[in-house]
Amino acid sequence: MPSSDSTSPYLNGPIKRNEIESIKFATTYVVPNDALESWDVSFEQDGSVMAWCFNENGDGLYVFWNE
Repeated sequence: MPSSDSTSPYLNGPIKRNEIESIKFATTYVVPNDALESWDVSFEQDGSVMAWCFNENGDGLYVFWNE
């Protein structure tokens, strides 16, 4: 079972849970060119479910997008 500790990675990605400001859901899995980080979160690791993040206001916290 994945850890829900605030310092554990969100969706096994590079960003820790306590660094997330908000999470939004998108209707596309195409990662924008200006995303800071992106990774495949699909079970099959086939790119069918992607996560990416932005730091929209420069406060050091990330806004996550998931498809």
